[in-house]
Amino acid sequence: MATLAVQKITTAGIIPTYYAAASAGDLVANPGGETFLYLKNTGGSAAVITATATTPCDYGTYHSLSYSVSATTGEAIIALSKRLNTGANVVLSYTGAVSSLTLAVLEYAGTL
Repeated sequence: MATLAVQKITTAGIIPTYYAAASAGDLVANPGGETFLYLKNTGGSAAVITATATTPCDYGTYHSLSYSVSATTGEAIIALSKRLNTGANVVLSYTGAVSSLTLAVLEYAGTL
């Protein structure tokens, strides 16, 4: 399980660095709940990313994240809630075309 570096988005913009998804899963820092994942799938089948919520919402429900990135040219941007944090990190797991899935971890803590 790799810990992926968070890349800060500035008002000048960013050219993100992408990491290969690890079949054993990855850790992403998300202390302020301002982290996004930019996912790309070049494989012949869909890839599913999952993060399990560890904190319930105000109504007591756990809102875990599971998102399918479509095959071949699938792309997605996902916001990570603080409710997904284990400590200050989000634990990600993957199924499907994991070997063809790449992701960039982005954070924008400023205002537009």
